[in-house]
Amino acid sequence: MPSASSRGGDFTTPQWLSLLIAYNIVAVLPTVAIVVVAIILHERQRERLQCWLDKLSNSRRSWLTLVGIAGFLLARNGAAYLVVDFGLVDIGGGTPLK
Repeated sequence: MPSASSRGGDFTTPQWLSLLIAYNIVAVLPTVAIVVVAIILHERQRERLQCWLDKLSNSRRSWLTLVGIAGFLLARNGAAYLVVDFGLVDIGGGTPLK
């Protein structure tokens, strides 16, 4: 398996793994924590937790907007990476394409 630097990135494999772990901590851990808390607290505190989750779900539209913007930026960056690094488009300096 080629390293990240041979694919055009500046990160080594341990750095990519560190980024992947950090992403999972930010993206997955809060959901897992809420589920664990709900299991631990069970019925006694479930109503309070449900009220809090309902309040959070009211702001769903703003969260979806942020996720949509982040997804667009990631897709745009990925497309630019494919176009430039894999030579799908000649960007200046060479002979014109015929």
